Amino acid sequence: MSTRADYAADRHEIGLRGVGEKMEQLSQRAPPRKRKTAADLLEPLREHLLTLHRKGWSSGQLAEELKAAGVPVSPGTLARVL
Repeated sequence: MSTRADYAADRHEIGLRGVGEKMEQLSQRAPPRKRKTAADLLEPLREHLLTLHRKGWSSGQLAEELKAAGVPVSPGTLARVL
């Protein structure tokens, strides 16, 4: 069974001044690069894909066409993006 953290007692051990300095250093740096998602990749094509979807193309059909063009995306992911 785990014991509960005693933050009042631990804060002296943690050294809040050091943590504050670290947070200040982090605020001066750019954040780490975020991993690209399927939505990020498809964003420039979103309006075209929505137009095709409204014309009757299914998510599965569009996903197959995208795969053939070198963009591997599942029908479910494409449906969420649309």
